[in-house]
Amino acid sequence: MKLRATLAAAALLLTAAPAMAMQPPAAPAAAVSDADVTKFAKLMVQMKEQEKAGKAVDNEFLLKAVETLGLSIDSYNAISGGMRTDTALNDRVNAAFQVEARAAQAATAPATAATAPTGGTQ
Repeated sequence: MKLRATLAAAALLLTAAPAMAMQPPAAPAAAVSDADVTKFAKLMVQMKEQEKAGKAVDNEFLLKAVETLGLSIDSYNAISGGMRTDTALNDRVNAAFQVEARAAQAATAPATAATAPTGGTQ
C-alpha cells in the first residue's frame, strides 16, 4: 500500500513539471518491456531509500534518477499510470520491486557472513 502511495506522489510530481504536463495513455502490461519494469522498480527502491533518509522525493530527484537509470519520462509515466488500472503490470512492477529491494538490502548489508569462520577444522 505504501508503494502505491509513493508511486502516486511520484506521478504527481512528474506530471506537475511543465515540460511533462502531457502524459501518454497508460501502456498495457504487454507493451512494457521487462527492462523498463526493472528500471522502474530500481527507481522505486531509490525513492524508498530517499524517504528513509528523510530526504525529499521531488522533481529534481526523480528527473535525475530516471535519467541515471536510462528510463524515459514517457516510459515512467506510462508505467506509473498503467499500474493504477492494469493489474498485470502492477503485479510485474511489484515483483520486480521485491527483487530490487532485496538486492539493494543485500548490497548494503555488512559482509560478515563472508568473513565469519565456518567452524570447520583446518
